[in-house]
Order: sequence, then structure tokens, then C-alpha cells
Amino acid sequence: MSAVVFGPLNKVSIMKKVLLASGTIAILFAAMIQTESIAQEPVQDQQKVNIRARVLTPTGEVADGINWQFTGYPRGWQITNGGGREVPGEFNADVPGNASYVVAVFDKRNRYAAPMQTITVGDTSPEGELVFQFEEGVPLTATFVDEETGEPIPGLQISLVQKADVPGEAQTWFSKTSDEKGLFQAHVMPGEYILAIDLSFTNLITIQKGIHARKFVVKEKEPVSLKFPIPAPFVGKVLNVDGTPARDRVVFVIPTDMAQGVVGEQASTFTRTDQDGLFRRIQQPVNVSVSVLEGQGGGQYFAWFANELADVKGHTFQLVKETTVMGRLLDAKTNEPLAEQLFFFRKQNPGDPKQEEFLPGMRKTDASGRFGVRLNPTVLNDVFIVYGRQSMHGGGPFEPRIDIALLGPDELADKESVDLGDILITEPGTE
Repeated sequence: MSAVVFGPLNKVSIMKKVLLASGTIAILFAAMIQTESIAQEPVQDQQKVNIRARVLTPTGEVADGINWQFTGYPRGWQITNGGGREVPGEFNADVPGNASYVVAVFDKRNRYAAPMQTITVGDTSPEGELVFQFEEGVPLTATFVDEETGEPIPGLQISLVQKADVPGEAQTWFSKTSDEKGLFQAHVMPGEYILAIDLSFTNLITIQKGIHARKFVVKEKEPVSLKFPIPAPFVGKVLNVDGTPARDRVVFVIPTDMAQGVVGEQASTFTRTDQDGLFRRIQQPVNVSVSVLEGQGGGQYFAWFANELADVKGHTFQLVKETTVMGRLLDAKTNEPLAEQLFFFRKQNPGDPKQEEFLPGMRKTDASGRFGVRLNPTVLNDVFIVYGRQSMHGGGPFEPRIDIALLGPDELADKESVDLGDILITEPGTE
């Protein structure tokens, strides 16, 4: 793995073209929910720079059908092309400046592999171009079958994971679904990997059991073949408001018994609906909270709480039409707008108390102090701010907290929008 400096950092010159020399694919796992950010704080508030890149085939043509990913280190926060979609081999990425990244690409069509690259960027967009050169790599095949019948299991969301050889927690991940024969196939560079089902959060228990995740080593010129006998998957179906299949939606399954020390048995998982609106999870979920967000890169970083499921019948989940809630935050003393104030919204469900242990959704007010957010009108929604907080980096503590509203069916049902008007906010300690 080689390192390149991009941008006017001290006296370092800009590289006009970079051809990767050594290294391996890198992939996120433990910090899976942190998908829009990176190493330094406050990441979302940093000036962004634009990185231009090309991915070439072994014969020098621009490749197609790829994924790309930037992982900041030492903390391992990520920026990707979104949703695991295939994209062209020429791309641009806007990333926070003055930071270091591991950059990796993945061939979704199972033809090639490429070493990863480390770069450091300054506070302006570099003139240079990052270039990846695909090579043959080592074939990797994993087969997923029903542990009782031996029949192949298609449609499982499979992720390939590896920690980058840099300081800190930097890892990257690439994923695709098992095909009709229950196969996951890829070409990879030599190194140590984790293969995981449903993008589950990795931990020692899941790896030891070998159900959700399994470690393995890839050596030069030695093809790898793995077999996963797994329990028959739970299959759910997501419908749009009009009853049609909700395709390409990201599904987040949260077992409510996670705090009971059984996370290895019932791990939180991400997966994605197929063209028929179906999603699969390899264990029968008991007492779970299921949330859905839009595919195609929509609703990143905590946003799975934006599109809540409303009506559950058996294993079918019917989405509801959301209500847009608007308002404006003003300083109670000066009547000036509270611009760039971060505010939060969290589902309240008395039947699902563990939900409150998870991070809320978040938005920012604009320059005039206005905000807008789409909420599920069938559940209680707790809307609040943390006074003075502007950075979206990280989670709690959510103090000093100021409650704005508790909105449920009485306030939101059958309404396209609700305007809360001007909301006067008093700075804590100045009453």
C-alpha cells in the first residue's frame, strides 16, 4: 500500500497521476452506521475538496461496473458511491479536506481486483488524478445453503471486509447479493478478510459461530472456496404506500434483546430489498424493530429513522405516507434566527423501549433558522435540540437538551405538512 499526498500541504508537490503499486482491498465493519464522515472533527463541518479518479482494466481501458469508497483514518468513517450500485470507472468524490484516507475500489462483476491506496488531502481540490489499475487477483467463491436441506439461498446481502494497514480503525466494505445458486463471487488481493451476511456488526461471537461472519486468509495464486450452511432465512416484504413492491430499500433490523448479552445470536443487520420488495435475514427475528430508508444513496448517516414502517401484517411491512414538519427556531431574547442549529427526531414507541437506546435522526436549520423533516404520522415522534450544537459528528450526550414537540397521530395523521411556526428558544442558564 503506497501513500500519496494531494493538495498544497506545506512544500509537498501535487501528483499529476498515481498508479497503485501494492496493497489490498479495504473494507468497513465495526463502524458500519457511520457512512458519511471521516477522521477529524467536526467532519461534516469541514471544507470539502474534490478528488478525481479513474479505474483501469489490466489492458488500460476505463473499467465499468465498480464501487468506490473513501475511508478516513485513524477513525474509519466513510464516504462511498452509495447503495452498492455499479458506477463507471471515472468518478469524482467530494471529501472533507485536511485529512487522510484509504481509497478502495471493487469490481462488482467478478473480473478483477485492485490494491488500495492511501492519500492525504489539503484544504483545496488537487489538480492530480488518482488512478487504480485492476489486475487478475485471486478468485473467491462462497456458497450459502440451507443447513437442513442443502438448497442454495439466493438474495442474501453479503459483505467483504478487511481492516486497512493504517493507524486506527480504518476498514472498508463492499457488498453484493448471493445469486440464484447461492454464490458470492469476487476477485481479491492477498490478505486477511471477513465475509459477513446482512452487513451484521462484527464481534467475536459472530465470527466464532461462523454464521454471520467468518475470517479467512487469501494467499497469492491460491483460489478460496467457502461454504456457509445457515438457518433458513427470515423473509420479509416491504410495500410502498400504494401497495407496490418497495424496491432497493435499505432495511435495518434491530433486535430489542441486544442489551441482554445475546448480540451474537441476534445481531443488528442491514440488508436491502430486491425487485420484488423482499429482504432476507438469516435468523428468525424475535422482538425486532424494523426500519426502512430509501435506496440509491438516500438517507445516509442515521437516516434509517426517517422512513419508519407503519403497518405490519405477518412478514409484510407497509410503508406510510410521511408528514413534513416545518418550523423556525428563534433566539427568545434577540428574536434572531438560530442558524445551523442541529435538531433531532426520535421515534417513541412504548412497545419498543430499546428503540430509545439508538441514535436519533438529525437535521440542521438553514440560515433563516428554518427546518423541515419528514416524520411517520402513525407513531410518536420526539423532536428536540441540543442547544448550540452544530456538528453532526458522533452521537450523544444530547445535553443541554431543549424539547420542541412530541408529535403523533393526533397532530400528523392525514396531513401532508404541519407548520410549527416560530419556536422561541431560551439559552439554558439564562432564564
